[in-house]
Order: sequence, then C-alpha cells, then structure tokens
Amino acid sequence: MRPFKWNVYQKLLLPISLVILIAIISISSIIGFEARRIAVSDAHVIAEQVGRRYAIDVKAQLEGALNEAHALARFFESTVDYKIGITRYEANRVLKDYIESSRKYLGVFVAFEPNLFYGNDASYAFYPGHDETGRFVPYWTRDEDGRGVLQPVTQNDLDGSEAYYLKPKNSGREVILEPRKATIQGRDVLITSLVVPMFNSNGQFIGVVGIDISLKEMNRLVNEIKIFDEGYAELFSGQGILVGSRMPEHVGASIDSIYSDHDYVTQLRQGKNFLMRRRSEVLNRSVLTHVVQAYIGRSGSAWLVAVHIPENEIYAAVNGLILKIAITGIVALAGMIFIVHLTASKTTRPITKMVEMMKTMAQGEGDLTQRIEFRPSGEIGDLAFWFNTFVDKLHHIVLKVKQNSLLVSEASVTLNGTLKQLSEGAHAQTRETDHMVQTMELVTMGNEANVKSAVETEQVAQRATSKATHGSEMMATNHVVIDTIVEKAKTTGSTIQSLYRQVDEIGDIAHVIDEIASKTNLLALNAAIEAARAGENGRGFAIVADEVKKLANSTADATSHIETMISDIKNQAEEASESMKHVETMLAKGRQTTLDTEDVLNDIVQSVSQELERICEITAASKEQNNLSKTISGHIQKVDVIAHCTQTELDRMVGIADDLLVQSSELGRLVNRFTLLGDPSPINQAPGILTQSDSVLSASHKYKITQDAVRKNNFLTKLWVGQRDKLPA
Repeated sequence: MRPFKWNVYQKLLLPISLVILIAIISISSIIGFEARRIAVSDAHVIAEQVGRRYAIDVKAQLEGALNEAHALARFFESTVDYKIGITRYEANRVLKDYIESSRKYLGVFVAFEPNLFYGNDASYAFYPGHDETGRFVPYWTRDEDGRGVLQPVTQNDLDGSEAYYLKPKNSGREVILEPRKATIQGRDVLITSLVVPMFNSNGQFIGVVGIDISLKEMNRLVNEIKIFDEGYAELFSGQGILVGSRMPEHVGASIDSIYSDHDYVTQLRQGKNFLMRRRSEVLNRSVLTHVVQAYIGRSGSAWLVAVHIPENEIYAAVNGLILKIAITGIVALAGMIFIVHLTASKTTRPITKMVEMMKTMAQGEGDLTQRIEFRPSGEIGDLAFWFNTFVDKLHHIVLKVKQNSLLVSEASVTLNGTLKQLSEGAHAQTRETDHMVQTMELVTMGNEANVKSAVETEQVAQRATSKATHGSEMMATNHVVIDTIVEKAKTTGSTIQSLYRQVDEIGDIAHVIDEIASKTNLLALNAAIEAARAGENGRGFAIVADEVKKLANSTADATSHIETMISDIKNQAEEASESMKHVETMLAKGRQTTLDTEDVLNDIVQSVSQELERICEITAASKEQNNLSKTISGHIQKVDVIAHCTQTELDRMVGIADDLLVQSSELGRLVNRFTLLGDPSPINQAPGILTQSDSVLSASHKYKITQDAVRKNNFLTKLWVGQRDKLPA
C-alpha cells in the first residue's frame, strides 16, 4: 500500500490555517495577558499615586498643625527671652483668639515649667488656667457656639501615661502622640496631639505648646477617597492605631484587634511601604492593597495610608476585552481559511513549473548573482519578476551590510577601548572612595571619642564645682566654730585665773591653820609641863595635852600637805593659763587661715564655674562637629555606592563590548558566504551586527549613563572637600 502523499494545496492550506489559528490564539493570549498585566500595573500605579497623594494630604494637615504649634512656641519663647512683659491674662487671650479662629483644631494648650513664665507662680494658685501651685498650664477648647473655653492642664496630664509633657521635654524635639480617647467638656473624643518643646536663649527647657486634632476630621478626609467604584483607603498611626476607615466602630483601636490577616498586620507593624493581595474585611473579597508612609515633620513618626482596590474592578474591563478578542479571532480565522483556500488553489498549479529553475538558482549556495529567466505572463511571470526583484534588493541589502560591518567593526573596537579605559578609571575612583570612607570612619570615631571625653570632663567639672562649693560652706561653718572655741578659751582662761586667786586664798587660810597648829602645839607643850608640875592631879590634863599635841601635829602635817597640793595646783594653773594663752594665739591664727581658705575656695568655685561654662561650649562644639562628620560620612558613602555601581556597570559594558566583537566576527563570516556584484574586500573581523544595531545603541546609551554617573561622583567629591574644609580644627 502506497503511503499517503500530501499535495501542494494540502501543504499550503493545512499548515497556513494551523499557523493562523495558533497565531490568533497566541495573539489573543498575549493581548489578554498584557492587558491583565497592564491593568494590574495601572492599578498599582493608581494605588501608589492615590496613596502618596493622600499621604501628602495627611502629612500637610499634621505638619500644618506642627508649624502653627512652632509659631506659638516661638512667640512664647520670645516673650521670655526678650522680656516683653506679656501678662498671663494677655497670654490666655492670645490662645483664646487662636482656638476661636482655628476651627479645624480641637484644642490648644501651653504648659510652662514652674516659675519660668516671669516667676511668682504662687500668686496665681487656682487662677483660671493655673494649677494649685500657680503654674501657668492653660488648655483652651471651644463650646458649641465656637467660643473659647479655658481649663487647666492637670498634673496627671503632665506626668500621666500619655506624658505629652515629658516626651518632648526628655527628647528635646516635637512629638506626635498616638491617638487616644480624651474627655473634653464632658464628651469622650478621639484625638491626637502635636506637641512642640520651648527653650529659652540659653537652651533651657521652659515648657511645651500643643494642638489637639479630632480623629473625626481625619476619618472624614480618608472616607472622601474614591478609587474606582468600591475602592477605599485607611489611615494608621505609627504605633498601629486605626485613624480613618469605612469601619468607624474600629477607629481608635489597635490593628491587632481589627484584622485577622497576620501577614497584613505584620507588614503594617514594620511601618514601611508595601504592596500585597489580601481579603478585605470591608468588602469581603480579594483586594490589591498598597501602603504608603507619611513622615510627619522632625518628630520621627511615620503614619501609614493604605489604599485598597477590588481585583474584580481591576480585571472587569480586561475580561470584556478578552471576550471581544476571542470572538473577533474566530471570525478572522474563518475568513482567513477561506482566503487561503482560494489563494492556494490558484497558486499551486503553476508552482511546480518553477521548481527546476529555482533548484538551478539555489545550486550556488548564496550566489546572489543568479536570476530566473522568465516571460512576463500570468502568475508565474509575476512570481519570477518579483523573485528577481527580491534577490536584487537582498543583494543590495547584503552589500550594504558588508559595507556597514566594516564601520561597526571599527566603532566596536573604539568603544571597547574606551570602555576599558573608563573601567580602569572607575576602579581607581572606587579605590579612592573606599579610602575616603575608611578615613571618614576614623574621623567619626575620633569625634565620638572627643564628644565622650568632653561630656566626661563636663561631669567631672560639675562634681568639682559641687565639692568646692561644699568646701566653702564647710569653711564658713568652721569659721563660726573657731570663733566659738576662742570665746570658750577666753572664758576658760578667766576661770583658771579665778581658780589661781582662790588657791592663793586657800594657801593663806592654810598658813593661818599652820600657825594655829604651831601655837596649839606650843600650848600643848605648856600644858604638859604644867601637868607634870601638878603631879598625880595633872595626869588627866597631861593626856588631854598629849592628844591636843597629836591633833596639832596632824593639823600641821595636813596643812603642809595642803600647801604642797596648793603649790602644785598653782603651778598647774600657771601652766594651764599659759596653754590657754597659746591656744588663743593658735585659734586666732587658725581663724585667719580659715578666712584665707574660704576666700581661696570661693575663688576656686568661681574659676571652676567659668571653666565649666567653657567645657559646656567645647562639648556642644564637639557634638556639632561629630554630627557634621556623620553627615559628610553619609555623603562619602553615597559616593562610594555610586562609584561601585559605576564600576560594575562599566565591567558589564566591557563584557557586552567583547560579546559585540565576537558577534561582529560571526556576522562577517556569514556575510562572506554570499557572492555579490561589486563586493568589497572580505571582512576579516566584523565585530558588529546589522546596521543601527540595538547593541550599539544600548552601549551608546550606557556610555552616556556612565558619563552622568562620573559627573555625579565628581560633584559629590567636591561637596565632600567643601564640607571637610568647614570642619572646625
């Protein structure tokens, strides 16, 4: 059985029909895919643009409040610094007029440190806008008629959990508080506060100025956002509090208690821009969510604007387009098959007559000098004529390709050399920028060490000042104690002199007693003599005389002992008197030394205080120098990143240029296979591709990009040199 053999008609009709079918399906699929991709891309762009637009609106509204708070802070700072003499009544009047004219804000408040608003706080205790200590802490809101209402800020407000007073005081910069519920004029209101610290001309913290904004206004702004038919937006604070949404019952709540999508909550907690597909709690269907950051002033807080677009709205127009394309493709396929059928029927019959002639022409393997001989009759004549015309044009094109290949070869060689030179320059520049980065890191480390040493020196000086002051106070106390001791010593000296006189009197008395004892002894002797004369009758009298004699002797001995003791006491009294005089002299010298020491300590306290002021100035200058060094280091690191990118791009372009040389050589080899009339000398190395090749254009474009990058590097290098010259020595 003979195998089935396809005729020309079948070979034309079936493959062409199949190709047309595949082409229509492929084109429809590509168009549908691209349409979906473009729709998604457009939705991404729309979501991003809308998110950024309303992020800018939120940022503008909050920063507008911050700017007005700054203006009020500058006003109160100037009244304190320049002693304008504004009264507290006038200050309250300013705040009242402000809140009555600023309808978009809920309240405004000021809180000064104790006795730093012209002092004398105690005189204003329990006055309107003051606390029980008289501290100036007014809070102004509006009533239903729009008139200002005054109430003081309580101590709990100042030091409570929200700590809107302590946060700016401790950080020294503006603060945006997280949304919270507050009771204002008996009503619970969701608010956020924007607080600005105040400092006097010496840099001392003197208080805060703040503005309260109702979340109701923020929620209204968010709900005005319209994206397609059902798209919507949401606003979150930096700590994940829902500020605005189509779910008003959840406004003011944490995202952890609202959303069950853990990935969505995690992304929001990270506080960065992101794009994700998720199921909406509001629409209960799949949405495309785009979240954009909105950094507020210099507070460091970033709020998030989330834009949600339903996916069915994104693909609605695309699905309709795909259906139309499918219907159009089916109709086009039927029409094309019919046309192919008619064309194949007319074409296949005379084609076989030309086969031999085309074989003869094809024998030359690229010999474009051969032509088909024909007689101009019918389709065959037209086919031969146009075939010869095609060969003529092909001959002309290949000839131009050969000629242009020479130019491409020269250009690619030049481009390759230029790119290699640029690559070497980029490598050198990268090494220099790396060295600059290392140098600035060392400078930054040195500056940080200087700042640390300056701070430690300042602390040591403060302690020295405290010790010197304490020493001066102790010397003053010592002076008083010495004066007391001098008085006591004088009193003791007087007492000793009085004791000396009394001892003399006692000596006189003892001398009298001694004389009495001598006379008594003499009388006893006389009595004994008389008793002896009396004989037996004077025996009793003799015994008495003997006892009297013993008593006189005892008295004499006691008197002698008393005189000895009195002599010792007198000697000791004289020594004590001399010692007390010496003590008085030494105490007088000690008192004078104490006075001199107190003067020296006072001079030391004054000198240390002056040195402490200079050390504070050095510390501030060191901190400023450290911040400037960090800024310069950041610029140099950017230069280093650009230099590395430039080097990488140049290395890649050198590789592209090398590939271009290889491809041009291959092109030259292929073109040399053709036999042409007026053929130039064969191309030994054709490093290009066809004329106006995409690779050459791409290389040219990248070369321009490289030049731009080099110019940017030079600019940033000059900027670094300029900033380095401004650094303090």
